[in-house]
Amino acid sequence: MGKRISELTKKYSFSQAYYWIAFMVTMEFSGMYLNGHGISNTLIGILLAISGAISAILQPFFGTLADRPSGKSVKTYLLFFTCLLIPVSAVLLFQYKQIGLTLLFYGLTIILLQIATTFHNALATESINQGHQLNIGFTRGIASLACGLISFVLGASVERFGVTSLAFCIMVMMLCYLFNIKRFPFSKTTYITKTKENTDTIGMLSFFKKYPSFSLSLIGCTCLYFSYILMMNFSYQIASSKGANSMQTGIIVGIAALAELPVMFGFFKMMKKKPAGFWVMVSGGFFVIKSFSSLLVKTAVGLSLIQLFQMFSWALLSLAVVYFVNDCMEETDTIKGQGYMASTYTIAIVIASLIGGFVIDHFGISCLLLIATVVSGIGTVINIVSIHRL
Repeated sequence: MGKRISELTKKYSFSQAYYWIAFMVTMEFSGMYLNGHGISNTLIGILLAISGAISAILQPFFGTLADRPSGKSVKTYLLFFTCLLIPVSAVLLFQYKQIGLTLLFYGLTIILLQIATTFHNALATESINQGHQLNIGFTRGIASLACGLISFVLGASVERFGVTSLAFCIMVMMLCYLFNIKRFPFSKTTYITKTKENTDTIGMLSFFKKYPSFSLSLIGCTCLYFSYILMMNFSYQIASSKGANSMQTGIIVGIAALAELPVMFGFFKMMKKKPAGFWVMVSGGFFVIKSFSSLLVKTAVGLSLIQLFQMFSWALLSLAVVYFVNDCMEETDTIKGQGYMASTYTIAIVIASLIGGFVIDHFGISCLLLIATVVSGIGTVINIVSIHRL
């Protein structure tokens, strides 16, 4: 059994690395790729917002389908969306005279990745619910390490080969992810139920009534994600405002990813000290510190040092919410719960993207970072209130 668990963690570690590299490149390097195609910050924001809105609608829909006893497994959905992502991302390898084609296929890439996030996370939590001792923190640590190393390479690659290297990276990662997921041992959970309430999936309103405190925490997490997305989606613009070039931007992103490692690898032990909800609250405070520090710093070197706060902000939140969803509800609702939590991220993308591009073009980076600081503070307060009510 020990060997089997070790193999499961190993397989999911590779899946985490491939998936989050593709996600990081798509989102954090979106400004670099799209600016490289002559697309303005405002238009980039609109694209990210529309893509996020569509994803937010579709994530709970597919999550509900997967929760049904007769529905397909999360692995089946992952394979389906990954097979779609490969040709869509391949189209981004080419330069088009009409920017509409670039916007269309980049938007499709974002939508498919966002929907796949629900099932990527659920694959791990479902495995844990089935009795496998999968160490999610360790696997995310491997992903952060991989993202950090790839970021260093991509920064130099863009300087030498142009932004096409970003699209190439996304496509290759999705091919590797497809191969790895096909080999991942997983079967859909079969629940032995006694009542109609347990066998039927519940609707959105019924879900929120059933889990009111969790529903409030969704608002708090949306605020934290909003702050994070403002700084992630426009990381290239923020770094440029501090004097960084493409290579230095890659280094800054890489430092942020590597800073996540201590929490990722140590999260299993942290969960033994305090529950997931506690760590969700702690992460909020560090989101405030990171965004406010980014506002104050004046140089690329200073911005690089601030990325160390990634350790207890995004790294902590991204792990804690996965366990937090599992802790808050019955097993029959967990995939839907993961879907709603993933939707908070995509809703935040919609709002942050619309505001971010416009703010940068009309008011500047300082205003963007001030907004990120205030909203993350609001989200932290909401999470403290909601989690204490659980």
